[in-house]
Amino acid sequence: MIIDSFEPHAETMLESNTWTKNSRAFKILWNLEKKEARHASAFIPCVNEMKNYAKNRYGVDVSDRCLESKPACVDLDKFDFSKRKDPKLVQELGLKDKIVSVYAGKFGSSYLEKEIFDFWKTCHNFWGDKFRVLILTSHKEEEINLYCKASDLDRNIVTTKFVFHEHIPSYIGLGDFGVTPFKPAASKRYGTPIKTGEYWSMGLPVVITPNISDDSDTIEKYKIGSIMNEFTEKEYLRIAEEINQLLTHKEETSLHQKIRKVAEKYRSFDIAHRVYNDLYGENGRAWKF
Repeated sequence: MIIDSFEPHAETMLESNTWTKNSRAFKILWNLEKKEARHASAFIPCVNEMKNYAKNRYGVDVSDRCLESKPACVDLDKFDFSKRKDPKLVQELGLKDKIVSVYAGKFGSSYLEKEIFDFWKTCHNFWGDKFRVLILTSHKEEEINLYCKASDLDRNIVTTKFVFHEHIPSYIGLGDFGVTPFKPAASKRYGTPIKTGEYWSMGLPVVITPNISDDSDTIEKYKIGSIMNEFTEKEYLRIAEEINQLLTHKEETSLHQKIRKVAEKYRSFDIAHRVYNDLYGENGRAWKF
């Protein structure tokens, strides 16, 4: 048995308040995860830190069975920042000369709700009418209306669309910065959100919460975004100022190229090819079990 994309799931369901620790569902999955850790022949973790999670939480040392980590990789040919700011879409959505915060995903469960709309409210106060929000989501308009109302965010600056994945690059490319609004729960350290890699591939700086996969550390290391450490107006303003510095004090092309190189290093399919070849290739480990 080989476990691909080795990451926690049972404790994630606790952190999102979907299950309780005494629920039958949690106990079944938790015990199956521990059995997997004990008996699998090899693991492909999403992040290297998963080795420590397995040892500390499952009580199993998997270090000698773990391969190189394989994050959620992105097709860099499709997510290419040459698709940025498609003139037709810019015109259609009224985004000309606007600073656009783009988010592809949901709200609730593992994701922030009011906090992210409060952040956008602060961004609107900071940038004024130059600021816009683009949400690519399956949430209904009524839900978005309620979120905006709760945060006193002007609904007129928010555009929501449901977009099939094949068109996501062109819509993400309308943004000036992306957001990855995970609730900062412990288990989020061990997976990899695909949306961050997609933002990077399009050359976008990212606002993210702390300790999300390796992404938060990477953003801090390369100074390609901002970490949302608290959910306060003061913190939201600091982030807006930090993003503004990135967008206005660097040549746009060099900023996008810098971020694109991060995507190539940390989210390219080349990583997956290398890991799978190590495991399943002609002389791979799988044939030696």
